[in-house]
Amino acid sequence: MKAIFIFGFILTGIGLLGFLKCVSLGLRIKRLEKSGFHKNEELKALLGNFSVINMISLSCSMLGLIIIIIVIILD
Repeated sequence: MKAIFIFGFILTGIGLLGFLKCVSLGLRIKRLEKSGFHKNEELKALLGNFSVINMISLSCSMLGLIIIIIVIILD
């Protein structure tokens, strides 16, 4: 059970690191948009990457938290 708990904790940590990456990517997109020196294709590609990273981070952190809660309940 302890190994599963640690796995859930690591998975949640990976999700939180992904959210930090989303914040930095979001700030980069905002700065690029304000500068006015961007192409629409470049902005669409960055927003696509942002969306993918955000969904993966959300899934990892949610799955990790579910694992942690199940381990706590079963223990």
